[in-house]
Amino acid sequence: MTTTLAITNEQKFWTDAQLSALKSLGLTNATQGDLAFFFHQAQRTGLDPFARQIYMIERGGRYGIQ
Repeated sequence: MTTTLAITNEQKFWTDAQLSALKSLGLTNATQGDLAFFFHQAQRTGLDPFARQIYMIERGGRYGIQ
């Protein structure tokens, strides 16, 4: 089963639907570099940010992965 938010192995970056969902989760100030790093970590670990298994959190103007 696939959904519009599922991250595929062939994917190189977030889709428009995924970016929209991430922005609704609070990542409105994230740079393209921040989003690329988050994508890499989610794909590498197999964790799903939309199932709330991995987070990118802003603290002090910088983002960290949790």
